[in-house]
Amino acid sequence: MSMVNLLTSGVDTIHASAPGVLRPGLRQELGELRTRAGADGSIVDLGENPEGFILKPHGWRGYPIWLRSARIELMLGAVDPFPPVFVQWHSPFIHAYGVETAVAMVEGWLGEAVLEVVGPLRVSRLDLYCDFQGWIPVARDLSDFSCRATRRRVFEVPRQAHLSGRSFSGFTFGKGDVVCRIYDKSLEMTGRDQHWQEEIWRGRDPEQPVWRVEFQFRRRALRAFGLETLEQALRSRQGLWEYGMGWISLRRPGKDSNRSRWHQDPVWSELRRAELGSPSSPLVRQRVRDAAQERLVRGFIGYASALGALSTEDDLAAVLRTAGWLATRHLQAKGRHFEGLVDAKRDRLRAERMFRITPDLIWEVAQ
Repeated sequence: MSMVNLLTSGVDTIHASAPGVLRPGLRQELGELRTRAGADGSIVDLGENPEGFILKPHGWRGYPIWLRSARIELMLGAVDPFPPVFVQWHSPFIHAYGVETAVAMVEGWLGEAVLEVVGPLRVSRLDLYCDFQGWIPVARDLSDFSCRATRRRVFEVPRQAHLSGRSFSGFTFGKGDVVCRIYDKSLEMTGRDQHWQEEIWRGRDPEQPVWRVEFQFRRRALRAFGLETLEQALRSRQGLWEYGMGWISLRRPGKDSNRSRWHQDPVWSELRRAELGSPSSPLVRQRVRDAAQERLVRGFIGYASALGALSTEDDLAAVLRTAGWLATRHLQAKGRHFEGLVDAKRDRLRAERMFRITPDLIWEVAQ
């Protein structure tokens, strides 16, 4: 009888660079636009991209241009020896379309709108995961994990247990090139008010928490496995998963002082057999949109109730009338129009498509 219920497994995070040559004048054009836009940023359309990008008022590390969209973070303009383009895929985008499709969409668009000459995408980070139920890790399990000794010289293996408040939330093994995280995914989703992952889970028991085993592989580790391009890494994700699940493993305590000689726990054996696929659902987008709307409604109720507390009104309709009058007076004093504010914020949200909305983004858009 199975000890764990495997809900889904696949790719969660992708970072890659694109070698080649930027479209002539693109960096200068975006730099001038950013200067004119100032701290508020600006909305930019590149090629046939239907979403648009938010042009950030600052760069990212060695890249002077930073653009954000619902699908990706796009950094442009680094000089030799660094590649001119760096891309980070957002997890909801990967899981709305499937990883191969999400990569192909971005790769094709880069060749059409950003790069005059483009080479194969080079992978710099790939995160693999498996979500499951049945086994609920506890803090004392930490001492039962073993690391493959032959790899300790290559990749560090510090280990750490984590708490969220008083609740045990998981483990972290490794640092830098290879990292394994085992954590309470349900707890993380609740803390972030983010539940779109439920659309890709199959056979979930809503009464039980979902946990995740996740491996992060960075450039140096991927190159050690002979993986240079993103295409190679994606094709090899099953092998990377099997390596990771052997690099660190849960053991049943035995009499031998050498932990690596203990028998592997059956739970770990089942997790190791997970097949890394490309889980996706078109409903991911709607779940993210609904979550964003719920956050905005909660914020709206908070402000409306506070305004009611400052007045003699305790009826929502009456408070809204008061708020409307006060807002109109404020806008008139500033020489602004509510319609114009809505249009400007609609443009900014268009660049996110209500797809990757976070509390920070809501605050940014609301300003």
